[in-house]
Amino acid sequence: MSIPIKNAFLDQKMIYLSGLSEQIEYVSLETLPQCVIGESLRVFADNELIIAIAFRQMYVFDRRTGKFIREIGRFGNHPFEYTITKHILPYSEKFRTLYCNNYNIRDLYEYDLDGNIRRTIFHPPNMAIANSVIMDYNLFVGYVENISGNAPFKLVLFSDKGDTLKTYPNKNRIISSDSFYSSSLNALFYRKGEDIYFFENCLDTIYKVSIESLTPYCRFDMDNFRPSYHRKKEIQKNYHELSKYFEITNIVESNRFITWGFWHQEKLDGIGGMPRSYFVGYYDKKENETFVSEIDVERHLGFINDIDDFVNIYPQRWSINSNEEFISFIEAGDIAEWFEENPEKAKKLPDHLKKLSKLTPEDNPVAVIIKLKK
Repeated sequence: MSIPIKNAFLDQKMIYLSGLSEQIEYVSLETLPQCVIGESLRVFADNELIIAIAFRQMYVFDRRTGKFIREIGRFGNHPFEYTITKHILPYSEKFRTLYCNNYNIRDLYEYDLDGNIRRTIFHPPNMAIANSVIMDYNLFVGYVENISGNAPFKLVLFSDKGDTLKTYPNKNRIISSDSFYSSSLNALFYRKGEDIYFFENCLDTIYKVSIESLTPYCRFDMDNFRPSYHRKKEIQKNYHELSKYFEITNIVESNRFITWGFWHQEKLDGIGGMPRSYFVGYYDKKENETFVSEIDVERHLGFINDIDDFVNIYPQRWSINSNEEFISFIEAGDIAEWFEENPEKAKKLPDHLKKLSKLTPEDNPVAVIIKLKK
């Protein structure tokens, strides 16, 4: 399977929610002094709960009412405190567990949804593991960052005790004047059903990860928008050059759709200070169609809400659960602004959406749960 991201980017189209779904659920997350959600939010949901993971925060809310239930763990630098919340698959719906870096930064704590630390997950020693995810209860896979430019391994399978069970070779080399470096052009994992998939920026292939092998699964056709792996460090140092390429930051997949997000900026200001723009795209396997759109709140570019004619959705971070629900969020300020700018449309909304008119910009976001088409 090959997805023509470049062609879709050069021929951008409005993305309408009706192409993905027929039903949207909104859950206003309760705002209390002990659960004010910060930056870098990611939202997950099952049939009963909503899990909100942001910078140094992990909160659980009731899916039906949005009521705050509890905080998970505590940020800090002491034993039984975590130091970093994870961005790559921090929540396992199967095991109902959350993962974050523990007080020594290197290893992970595993929390249950009651807020208890179930165990410590140890990374294998002497490996620069940039991120890792659970595959089965005692089986984890980690991405080995190519710090030296000549790392022998790309992925490692390991136990919760940190025992290396298998390594997958790295055949890609980086040319760099620095002996060691760390790049933001890294890799990510995503989960579809019971399976784990892996993608690394500067390459173009999504791999299915199994105990036996890495199997090519899908190719992102980016052509000249894909940065060179060999020049990874050099590109990372040069903002103008980095901005010319696609940097994939999020991939999720349902039975019908593959959705991804990426950073890119063609129009530079000559100084290097202009931020890159964020784009989102999806591939419809059933219709064999690919769509890409820029995300821009001020220009109302994003997922155009033609289902209930309410607020558009501007996703930068999202998830998919086992019920094939696409989960993101809308900032409360965007909803408050919509009601102010659309008084006639607001009168036609159903009662459960009219209630959202009471939100202020200081309130927590509203979780958006989109039931994807089969």
